[in-house]
Amino acid sequence: MIGTSWGGLDALSRLLGGMHDAVHQPIVVAQHRAVESRDLALEKLLQHHTRRIVSDPNDKTPLEPDHVYLGPPDYHVLVEEGHLALSTDAPVQFARPSIDVLFDSAADAYGERAVGIVLTGANIDPEPFARAIR
Repeated sequence: MIGTSWGGLDALSRLLGGMHDAVHQPIVVAQHRAVESRDLALEKLLQHHTRRIVSDPNDKTPLEPDHVYLGPPDYHVLVEEGHLALSTDAPVQFARPSIDVLFDSAADAYGERAVGIVLTGANIDPEPFARAIR
């Protein structure tokens, strides 16, 4: 799981581009995006940096190896066993998608098998994920 604000686009691009080909786990990204950005610009931009398939998930999209799932604008992304869920619940720490919601759900679903990376952010660090992996 990766969490970043819009200012972390360069860091996210570099991370995806430098990720070893031997790592096949699905990657889920909560990045702050403008609601009007529902076009494919971010997908296309990130696709230039990785061989993985980059896409916005739908509700109940199965988690597949070698995929990067981008949280759609104005939706929380929740990790459930084997798939993703989308939610329009209230923003958390002023954000939707919320890094906290993503990390908390990943920790609930996968516990110690989940990995979380925070690239940039201006709000409170995502405590639920840190709590779950202690």
